[in-house]
Amino acid sequence: MKKPDTSLPLEERSISGLGIHLVSNMMDEVSYKRRTGKNVAILVKHLEAGS
Repeated sequence: MKKPDTSLPLEERSISGLGIHLVSNMMDEVSYKRRTGKNVAILVKHLEAGS
């Protein structure tokens, strides 16, 4: 998927793709699979102890 151009003003940006872009940048690992007719998204964020 093409990354959204975040340098454009909001009025000029494409409607789709920003949510995926945000999640991908915030998480350490992101995977998506289709299993038994259902969508499965796995998001992994590594945290330091005590955080």
